[in-house]
Amino acid sequence: MSTNNKSMALCLPCTLGCLPATAAIADAPLHTLSIKKSVPSVKLISNVVFSQVQMRGYSNVALKMDILQPE
Repeated sequence: MSTNNKSMALCLPCTLGCLPATAAIADAPLHTLSIKKSVPSVKLISNVVFSQVQMRGYSNVALKMDILQPE
């Protein structure tokens, strides 16, 4: 799986409530945001025994959990 590292530019006009909408958009400074695409990676560790308890009729019952570890 390959990742595509393209930049995305957004034009965000800064509008002011006290000016008419057309004047605010025409005189507004433009801002460019550079965003890199990435795919998060998470490692799964299953069936980790964290405790063993005694229950009625059974000697030990394992309490298990799954761990999600970001990489």
